[in-house]
Amino acid sequence: MSDEPRKISKSHGQTPTEASLARFCDYTFLKLWSYANPFKSDGKELCDLIAVFENHIFLFFDRESRTFDTASHDINIIWERWKKTAIDRQIATADGAARYIQRHRDEVYLDPKCTVRLPIKLAEDSLVIHRFIVAHGAKDACLEFSSDNVSGSLGITYSDDPDDPRTAFPFIVHLRRTNPVHILDSHTLSIVLAELNTFRDFVSYIDAKEQAISRYDYLSYCGEKKICLAIIFKILTLKLNNILSVVEKSA
Repeated sequence: MSDEPRKISKSHGQTPTEASLARFCDYTFLKLWSYANPFKSDGKELCDLIAVFENHIFLFFDRESRTFDTASHDINIIWERWKKTAIDRQIATADGAARYIQRHRDEVYLDPKCTVRLPIKLAEDSLVIHRFIVAHGAKDACLEFSSDNVSGSLGITYSDDPDDPRTAFPFIVHLRRTNPVHILDSHTLSIVLAELNTFRDFVSYIDAKEQAISRYDYLSYCGEKKICLAIIFKILTLKLNNILSVVEKSA
């Protein structure tokens, strides 16, 4: 038997949008810590892409729905169908994947026959799992629905009231505050990973965002770009204040 280490072969995604996600991650800081299409011990896919950094696990679920290409003129019906396919079902899948990792963190594989384990050992304690849904297929409909939406991104709201009348409109996604899920699309994913170009910056951003979701009863924004820039500004301000404090003490 050869003692040479087995060469790890990465998946490049199984659908065009998954391939795009995997390819994009390979061009960013995620390359060394991410693997597309990992599998559970039963041979079923765990998620579309997993990334690991210290005790943080990032699970990405990519889904494209062409529901808006139908001939129906009732935007509310089309919206609910699209959201159910591209977001709601993916959230349920993400929750199941998170539970699996908590219970079977040593049983994540790179192939459906479970012969190659994930080459990154997951932390035994204080594991933090972040869920991301990358949803495609609504951009053009968003742009057509409102001239104020210049990027075609979805409105996102975190609150404890799923029947909040402020979210009862097409292209506004209501999300829970507990175990939050992050909704991105190809446009906002590229912005976030371009602005946050190290894993440390990315973790700091996600931690700050999830702390804000937990702190405020109601958090709403349109497009990840806006909240991303706001949190980056706050993080940089805190860092600057810390630096100034050290300089003043040493003066």
